Amino acid sequence: MRFYDKSLADSESLTRQYDGVDLVKFLCALLVIMLHTSILRDVNPLLHAGIRDYIGRLAVPFFFTAAGYFLFRKTDEHSFDKAVPLRYAGRILRMYLIWTVIYAPLSLMELSDLYAHPVLEWIHYFLFAGSFPHLWYLRATVVATLILTFLMCKRVPLKDILTAAAGLYILGLIPYAYTGLLKRAPLLWNTFEAYERVFITTRNGLFEGFPFMSLGMWLAYRPLRMRSRTILAGSLLSFLLLLIEAAVIYKMRWASKTDTYLFLPAATFFLFVFSAHMELAPGRSYRYLRSLSTVVYLTHMAFVRLAKKGCAYLAWRLKLPVNHSLIIFFAALLPCLATSVLILKLADKFPRIQKLYA
Repeated sequence: MRFYDKSLADSESLTRQYDGVDLVKFLCALLVIMLHTSILRDVNPLLHAGIRDYIGRLAVPFFFTAAGYFLFRKTDEHSFDKAVPLRYAGRILRMYLIWTVIYAPLSLMELSDLYAHPVLEWIHYFLFAGSFPHLWYLRATVVATLILTFLMCKRVPLKDILTAAAGLYILGLIPYAYTGLLKRAPLLWNTFEAYERVFITTRNGLFEGFPFMSLGMWLAYRPLRMRSRTILAGSLLSFLLLLIEAAVIYKMRWASKTDTYLFLPAATFFLFVFSAHMELAPGRSYRYLRSLSTVVYLTHMAFVRLAKKGCAYLAWRLKLPVNHSLIIFFAALLPCLATSVLILKLADKFPRIQKLYA
């Protein structure tokens, strides 16, 4: 392994293979499965909290940052061509609609256990959050791409876009990561509750997708050149600060949800910069991981639900100790990987299948 020693905005970056990013994206997809199966819940409470409240929270922000970088490096900041991001938004929207239909039976089944009018709630989630828990990423990517396209067409300076993105990110994380503090200000808390009744969550394209895609766009446009030791030091420091923040919030019991933190953008920034500068031994396998990570992410929730229900049933019916978080993880992971590989193989023969993930 060696480090790419030029800026990510350099013209040479357009022809590079980002094997490090492809590898980290795949690891992040696996991390999401660990998160959704609570892999260490029955092993160690502290390690479980480390996955749930710390490491696992880097995955989706990394996806957003990578998406912003690879999308906007195809455009020019000063002669912006809106056709490029609009085509991308259209493609992601198509994927969102396809997977919404695929997950609709499972989604409606789960909502019927919670609401008197599951179809109305399904439409509500489809419009404002995500038609199934993990599909919020696709919806948020579309929203964030359209916002950035609009701002670039209006020639809003990049620094102003980043400032607005930072403000919105902080505004969106406080009600969840710092719930215990926000509740001390009743007016602000009541305002947030009113917002949540309509828009469900701040974990959407405006408060999370837009900030992290802006970060990726900034890296695509600005000739930032960093030495490998600077990247490594920044990575270690940002990860340490994120750990301290997560530990304090965990200890003080401030958070209602731990999706975002104040130091998460810094950790995501350095994780992406580190992976983008990392050059691995040549091989086609890394490019394959790019598609595989997307398919794994999109399909995994079906296998997570099946694994949880299947292990619970076997534990009850056969009196077997299989309802363990580690067993559930592997029961979801293995068929998910097998199905994802099969989908990619079928896509080679039937190109229309690529619409599921590209």
